[in-house]
Amino acid sequence: MKFLDSFKRSKEQKRVIKEVENANIPLQEKKEVAIKNTIINCEAKHVPTEEKQLAKCNCDGCPNQETCEYGYIIYDEFDGHLSLADKFIFIGGCDVVKPVSNREDIIDTRFLRNKKELYKQSKEKLKNTLYFLQEQKKKIYSIGKCGKAFFKYDLMENEINFVKEVLRDYDSYYEQIKRKESIRPSILKQIEIGGYVLQVDIFKEFADFPRNEIANIIKQMELDEIIVREKSGNTYKLVRHI
Repeated sequence: MKFLDSFKRSKEQKRVIKEVENANIPLQEKKEVAIKNTIINCEAKHVPTEEKQLAKCNCDGCPNQETCEYGYIIYDEFDGHLSLADKFIFIGGCDVVKPVSNREDIIDTRFLRNKKELYKQSKEKLKNTLYFLQEQKKKIYSIGKCGKAFFKYDLMENEINFVKEVLRDYDSYYEQIKRKESIRPSILKQIEIGGYVLQVDIFKEFADFPRNEIANIIKQMELDEIIVREKSGNTYKLVRHI
């Protein structure tokens, strides 16, 4: 017998109702179970085990399901189907996600997904931030399946990976900056010694840099009237501006 047909239902709600309808229990009990699981929801505190088993919940398998007030809730009468991330928020899980904007020893949350900003931070601050984020992950995961879902939903793993990558490449990043800053002095020194230097030779000397970056440095030196470029075969002579 079909019941509750007068209500509009989502696909998941219809699935739950159908499962309850096919259960080998009295009709009145079926109605009560269906209503609990699709409108009012059921809480671990007062719903019998046999009724819990009739509904599939995204919390199934979570070690904290029995003690969590949302452990067996499938729908919310206002929000519809509740995702695990929703449940994490509703049970106050966000209280364990401490803000980092008010700590001087940790990088502000606004910069955790911006590598350029991360490279501006000290190595010590990066290490402190990585430790803090990893501890946050442990706390969030300890809440259960909803914690893991929220962690993934909020892309917090990306923040950890960004900090790890910046720490790994930190020294080489600044070595490259230092080497790039040596291009201008190298050009001027070679001009001072030989009277000029070929642009192609500068490209060869700094072959580990893209040519367009070196060309931009040379162009800026020319705009600043530090050097002059003179055509010489397939390249240019770089000489001092007079």
